[in-house]
Amino acid sequence: MDEETILPQCNVCLEASNLVLCLDCDSYLCNNNNGVSSHIITHCMKKKHKQISIKERIQCSLCSDTNLFRLGINLQNQFLCRSCSKEDWKYLINEKCLINEIIESVQINKDKINLTSEDYSSIKKVPVTFTDTKEYQETFSVLLEEEACEERKLKESFKEDNLECFVDGGFVKFYEKPDSEIKINKGDEVIFEKEDYVFNGYVVIKKNELVVVKLKRDSQTICNSLFNRKKLTDVTLKFVWKEVNYSRMNYALENIKKYCSKNLLKTILHGVKENHREMEVNFDLNSSQKLAVQAALSRTLTLIQGPPGTGKTRTSACIVKSLVEQGHKVMVVAPSNIAVDQLSLEISKLNVKILRVLSRNREGTESLVDEICLHSKIKNFLKNESQNGGEVKNVNYDDLDDDTFYNIGKGIIQSADVIACTCITAGSPIFKGMRFSAVLIDEAVQATEPMSLIPLLYRCNKLILVGDHKQLGPLTISKKAKYGKLDQSLFERLVKVGIVPYLLTTQYRMHPLLIEFPNKTFYNNLIDSGVTISSRISFMNPSFFYCSFTKEELSSSGTSFLNKGEAIAAKDMIKYLNKNGVQNRQIGIITFYEGQRCFLSEFIKEVEITNVDGFQGREKDFIILSLVRSNESQGIGFISDKRRVNVALTRAKYGLIIIGNPLTIRKNALWNDMLNIYDKKNILYEGKIGSFKRFTLSTGLFDFKSLADELDGI
Repeated sequence: MDEETILPQCNVCLEASNLVLCLDCDSYLCNNNNGVSSHIITHCMKKKHKQISIKERIQCSLCSDTNLFRLGINLQNQFLCRSCSKEDWKYLINEKCLINEIIESVQINKDKINLTSEDYSSIKKVPVTFTDTKEYQETFSVLLEEEACEERKLKESFKEDNLECFVDGGFVKFYEKPDSEIKINKGDEVIFEKEDYVFNGYVVIKKNELVVVKLKRDSQTICNSLFNRKKLTDVTLKFVWKEVNYSRMNYALENIKKYCSKNLLKTILHGVKENHREMEVNFDLNSSQKLAVQAALSRTLTLIQGPPGTGKTRTSACIVKSLVEQGHKVMVVAPSNIAVDQLSLEISKLNVKILRVLSRNREGTESLVDEICLHSKIKNFLKNESQNGGEVKNVNYDDLDDDTFYNIGKGIIQSADVIACTCITAGSPIFKGMRFSAVLIDEAVQATEPMSLIPLLYRCNKLILVGDHKQLGPLTISKKAKYGKLDQSLFERLVKVGIVPYLLTTQYRMHPLLIEFPNKTFYNNLIDSGVTISSRISFMNPSFFYCSFTKEELSSSGTSFLNKGEAIAAKDMIKYLNKNGVQNRQIGIITFYEGQRCFLSEFIKEVEITNVDGFQGREKDFIILSLVRSNESQGIGFISDKRRVNVALTRAKYGLIIIGNPLTIRKNALWNDMLNIYDKKNILYEGKIGSFKRFTLSTGLFDFKSLADELDGI
């Protein structure tokens, strides 16, 4: 052998055996097992690389699909993708290693594993209390910088090629690809690239797979002249990262001392405790709700904890009306537009002069409260001006520049008693110079602490935080930001200080038996039921667990999971519910994994399907919960998160059907407790759906391997 010949070796552990070539970066990685996964699979998942070669390129023999995470092998040793697969198909990856049929995998010695870890030395964790505003600003600004950097990289990496779309006037319509895990949301700014042409706009409609984008004015000119009423193919879709969210949070951190009242700021930094005064409450509320209203009206800062179905929206609306009656100008905010819309609707029912303010890129979106939105009122103002010969006449709303929009909008805002918007929109220049003495933040547990500060910059002296720290917290992307506790809300930190939330204690959503386990596990049995068993009668037991043993697979992105067997079971469960008189609109399917949501959405069209994060604050009569994870050594990931589990278990009013592998999930203490309860109640089932057989955990542990092997090819 020539002395200069360099044999390939694994980029991570330097092993020369069982090598796979990543075609996306021309690097060799081994398929040997480091105790968690092989280096080639870890590399592809982390880098989002999807093409490999083992002597030759691995691709589907029918359609030439090269996505590693969609490929498998049949009995004839042909590579086939999921779409082309049949019954004898076996997924290419098992326990995060390539299967032995295509390349071997051996255990790597620990001393050969090249472990790399991120440097967290520059990250200071958020303390429970702060010495002063300087420490406060410095701590959070570093975390925001880390999160902004990661979010930007992620957003700019999103891309859809070979998109088909239709140009219609100032709008572009297209359908999301069935297996796409790029989540498109209303308000997103997107870019379309077609040959040498580039045009962009904002997503205004997102309904099932249909996406409608309203083009910006200069893009409308290009599209109308070249592509109007035409179907375009081979279009590339990209996403625009917007810095405005982070600039507004940083501005709030820098100016909170200047614009927030001293007493409120002292409580935020140090956690000063207060008592509430008893006051008359003239609303039809239960005792815990009335106590929460009294506290909000008499304290500088109040935490209100609203477990699922306990009427926190109604309580919040009553607080807002009472604050207006006390003479406060109120700003109502939440992290999401959906939460703001729901609360705005409830407040409007109490005859309060409320104005809903949207960011300008969301003005064309469908809304529950369009009549009370600022842009609707400005349109009416312009119409009246034109009809009555006012100063602003013959002006089209879409032609308004920002200065004119703000000048008209400010007058409308000042005439309202309550302004409702998202936390980020609260930093809009339209509110400059205004005063809002009271702020209520709904779903406060889902907002990062810097986000919660934005609405406090208008001379706020009274703050009410409404949420539930036992449910989902803020979503953060950066590992460093999570390490520093940016994913901890202001609400949760103040609970740690010792400020006790006012707990709403009566739930009006779930069958009393459905609340039993969440009540015991998450709320120390403090929640009572305001509904009776007789009001929630159903043909089935309120809840049962259906055992499915088909193995999990990595999704097309390589960063999520799916389970085809559970998808088939979910479809059969819908038929079972339909046969017993349940309509599709009463049914929802939720899952912890985006990969499973995408697969289910393609496989099942008749009911609403979403992930757990997207279902917080919502309910359905019947919920089918797909757990997805089914393996021998990989763990259970997301479904071990207590907050997510709480949300998942508390969405159903009449019936909750859980589909999963009990022998995988029982490794987790929380799920093990639940399974033992279900086992004792004889509501663990297997077999044909509708003709269920009882499954017992002891039997399952004994013959799990044979069951898994038997069902693996389903």
